[in-house]
This record gives sequence, C-alpha cells and structure tokens, in this order.
Amino acid sequence: MNHSLDLWYNAEWDKFLTENPKFSGIAIQHIPRTASAIRGGIPCALQAYLESGVYHVVLKLLFADNTTWACRIRLRDSDEHPEFVKSTMESTVATMRYVKIEQLSQSLRFTTTNLILLLPP
Repeated sequence: MNHSLDLWYNAEWDKFLTENPKFSGIAIQHIPRTASAIRGGIPCALQAYLESGVYHVVLKLLFADNTTWACRIRLRDSDEHPEFVKSTMESTVATMRYVKIEQLSQSLRFTTTNLILLLPP
C-alpha cells in the first residue's frame, strides 16, 4: 500500500495543528496501525483531515482494499464526568451506525456503488 502518511502528515496535519493547537496531543501516527488491527491486518493509511469542531477532529483512512473509514477523535474535557463521556460516545456510535444503514439502504435503492463505511461490519 502506498503510505502517503508522511507527506500528508508533514504538510496538512502540521498546518492544522498550527491553527488548532488543542489537538496537538493526538498521536495520529498510531491510527493506521490500530485501524489495520481492527480490520484483521489489512493495511491502511491516513488520507486527509476532513473536519473539526470544538472537541473533535475527523480523519480519513483508506485501506488497501479501497475501504474508506472516517476516524473521529474527540478531545476530553477534564471537567466532564465519565458517564457523560460514555453516553456521548454511545450516542456517536449509534448515529454512525444509523448513517451506515441509511447509506446502505440508499445504495441498494438507487444502485449507487460509492458507499462510505463509517464502522466495521
């Protein structure tokens, strides 16, 4: 697999961190290895920074089999109660599963072939 992480990381991520220093603690170099392990060792690489908000950043991962994932990383506020963090994560996962199901439904209904998978099956 073409590992575009180095070029992307040096150019785009450094620029992003200059503008958003609160995300500097994210060790994005570990994300492809973790995602690959989740998918049974299929190699992947970070492709781009997609979006960010007050407490999160979304990165695009591309696997060797052309599967694409969105990796959402949420910053934690030290004042947040652990139960709040847990319920926020559960809500996010439920939303992503819903989006995935709706995309699949749309794909089957309209025979669209470009389906973005947000979560592993």
